[in-house]
Amino acid sequence: MKLYGASDTGLVRSENQDAYRIEKLTGPADYLAVLCDGMGGAAGGRIASCVATDAFVRRIREKEPELSEEAGGTDSLAVRRIFADAVYYANQSVFEQSVLTPQLKGMGTTLSAALFLGDRLFLANIGDSRAYLFREGRLVQLTHDDSYVQQLVDAGRLTEGEAARHRDRNLLVRALGTEPYTDFGFEELTLDSGDRILLCSDGLSACRSDRDIAGFLRLADPCRETVEALICAAKDAGGPDNITVILADI
Repeated sequence: MKLYGASDTGLVRSENQDAYRIEKLTGPADYLAVLCDGMGGAAGGRIASCVATDAFVRRIREKEPELSEEAGGTDSLAVRRIFADAVYYANQSVFEQSVLTPQLKGMGTTLSAALFLGDRLFLANIGDSRAYLFREGRLVQLTHDDSYVQQLVDAGRLTEGEAARHRDRNLLVRALGTEPYTDFGFEELTLDSGDRILLCSDGLSACRSDRDIAGFLRLADPCRETVEALICAAKDAGGPDNITVILADI
């Protein structure tokens, strides 16, 4: 497995409020990748994403002995419990800091986390940062956006094209750290050789269509070159938001 991640401020924002981490775990093919896109104005978004990323990784590290195959950690229920604990810890870390610091009130962040355990992939997602699977030339979105326009799409009131142009497309219905408790989306799948797993903030997905993203992944360039090309593509489209991309090649 090869992984690479990068983050760019973009062409409009004055600071980068995204954060990401890639961690090598104990097993030979075990990795953790986490991406957060903060919100909250001033320094709030940057602090929220950094606090959430650090807290989530710290709790997964503490639970790492439970992730071994001998401990049953490759069982989906076991991983979901560990994810739930890490999400709770990260959520509390952000929320408590926003309560204690008045100027940070209301800050929050998305979270998209990918846990690779051997040939299994487990995903936790909150907000509208995304995870994709690219397999045999086809791009599939694995996560579900926690956004107002996605709710309208799910209800049949908007098409995907209309949602991409909607004025409230950035309005989230669920974020990490804005409330004392939050739930999260959970997905799992078995990986195949040749798969590419992409995590990204909406600085990429809101600027470039799934078809565009698939085109870059189809070129089969190495991780680093592909990530840098995707970031450049988002900037070529105006780069209105921070852009963070993590790519894993199986």
